[in-house]
Amino acid sequence: MKYVSKMAITLVVCLNLWMSDLVLAAGSERGPGDVWVTMGEDAFQSLGRAPGLLSDLLPPVALEARAGIVVTRLATRDLAAVSALMHQEYRRCSGFIVHKTFEEASATLARLDENDFMPLASSFQVGQQALVGQILPDLQASEILGTISHLSTAYNNRYYQNTSGEQSALWIRDLWQSYASGRPDVTVETVSHSFLQPSVILTFPGATLPGEVVVLGAHLDSIKSGATNTDPATLAPGADDDASGIAALSETIRGLLANAFLPDRTVKFMGYAAEEVGLLGSGDIADDFVSAGTNVVAVLQLDMTNYNGSTEDVALIDDFTNADLNSFVGSLIDVYLPELQWTTSTCGYGCSDHASWHNRGFPASFPFESRFGDHNPQIHTSNDDLATLGNSADHALKFSKIAAAFAVETAMTDCGLDADCDDGMFCNGVETCVSGACQPGAGPCAGGACDESVDLCTSVCGDGTCNFGEDCNGCPTDCPSFSLPTAQCGNGLCEAGDGEDCVNCPADCNGVQSGKPANRFCCGFGGSNPVGCADSACTTSGFSCTESQQGSGGSTCCGDAICESPEDGASCAVDCGPPAFCGDSVCDPSESSCSCASDCGAPPGNEAGLCGDGVDNDCDLDVDCDDSDCAGDALCQTFDCSTFTTKTSCNSESACRWINKSQVCVPR
Repeated sequence: MKYVSKMAITLVVCLNLWMSDLVLAAGSERGPGDVWVTMGEDAFQSLGRAPGLLSDLLPPVALEARAGIVVTRLATRDLAAVSALMHQEYRRCSGFIVHKTFEEASATLARLDENDFMPLASSFQVGQQALVGQILPDLQASEILGTISHLSTAYNNRYYQNTSGEQSALWIRDLWQSYASGRPDVTVETVSHSFLQPSVILTFPGATLPGEVVVLGAHLDSIKSGATNTDPATLAPGADDDASGIAALSETIRGLLANAFLPDRTVKFMGYAAEEVGLLGSGDIADDFVSAGTNVVAVLQLDMTNYNGSTEDVALIDDFTNADLNSFVGSLIDVYLPELQWTTSTCGYGCSDHASWHNRGFPASFPFESRFGDHNPQIHTSNDDLATLGNSADHALKFSKIAAAFAVETAMTDCGLDADCDDGMFCNGVETCVSGACQPGAGPCAGGACDESVDLCTSVCGDGTCNFGEDCNGCPTDCPSFSLPTAQCGNGLCEAGDGEDCVNCPADCNGVQSGKPANRFCCGFGGSNPVGCADSACTTSGFSCTESQQGSGGSTCCGDAICESPEDGASCAVDCGPPAFCGDSVCDPSESSCSCASDCGAPPGNEAGLCGDGVDNDCDLDVDCDDSDCAGDALCQTFDCSTFTTKTSCNSESACRWINKSQVCVPR
């Protein structure tokens, strides 16, 4: 949080905070000595009533004013004195926002009187009760508590210019990546700034409306007022401000992924860097979104969620936020968390990262831990720790649930039947309605059009898509042909006569080269221990093996209505149907519990009991006997072939073979 209200913080605290933080952050990218700031009209008037406050002894000039906010230009050297005045008269350690240019500050004013009541671009309605009702019970206060504990104890502080600030951000990145390990479509990235601490962004790609973006955020950094924050030893645990927000956000991510969340709109979870020194990280990201023309339809901010200081459970900040979006968040609480009481409260100009979005014209909402003024009195001190929060995360859990409901209800389009998404036919993407939400599909009509009356793609040759009526003869640019090798790996037949063996085609040819203990062979003619198809070991467990040549190859033609290997949904959808994707509730041959847990089920915790199937069952990159879980498995015990002293006894053990010349039994 940028503001401190009704707290006995000395004037020196604010002076030190701005001298050590904001002056450095604001002045580095601007003209010699001057910065542009926006502040409330009351604060600006106070500057004019303080003779001698500014170093040039001249009253400040209002360059522009609108909607109760003023743009002025100040010398960087005066920011500490201005901050002191804010503390003295308004009990604030901020009360103004630094901007890179006058144009940026002016543009902020131009939008302020419009943003609060700007109608939402997307109409949100509460309609995903089945999906939200499935997710909310999975969210756990213990998970939130663990994340708060790590962030507030593993680092003395998370100051944006310290190595600990960088490391704590990377830890959040790794935590989010671990949650998304079974979802290759979900990405986690860091965003670099002009300072050390990065921001972190996790993205759920939208299936049907990817160009519409929902943002949920919290800030990563912590600070101690009146201290030398660049000192790594400075203790600023920031358990509530804002480890609690990041932890609640993280638990929302975990719950969504555990329930195979597949949004229609793109959803981005953000951990912002350097909030405490002027909303720097969120400002950079919001600027990038403006430059890219990104359509952000809703923003939720979680800053301080775990101190229950008011009678009500939640206070929706009603200034510098979007009124309609606040009303929608209130509806979410009423429907999904009716046991909670909520109210509204006023926070002040630029009090958290929601302001970075609001000031740029994006609708934002900010549910807060209490009425402003009743919030945690220990923020920005060494006592902002879990003890102050009662060593509990029960209050923060309420906000994680609000965030989960917000993510689902803003990112999903409502449906009651398949027909609400489409007609369920192939050519328009096979979308279906599941638990009140349209689940995505991938149709073959990209660049063309779907004729719903006959369920066919209509297009022209040259659009890059092989549509019905086109084939590799009439439209080779869209419908490729494929040469067929003599042997086809993957057809279930070990075609040893055509050169396949367990080395170049393990999918067809039974046998694990250098396996333990009994699979020290290789069906076909490759490897160091080849075994011909006459050996029964090459035709067990449903495998087939032949030493006869199987044909002379050939070719396939995309568009001939026959799905022939190597055609598939990606290379020839008109023959083979749309390609499989993780999240379609079907465990396709190319997917596994390691690559797509949402479709194929969670992998087992270890390999024990599965040590002979040739599969990395627990996804740790170690297979069968190479996995430490199989150390005690009978299949992985090494036989001492030297104990067999006759040819008959030696050959009776499949792991051994008899050497006539030496008259000894050795491993196969």
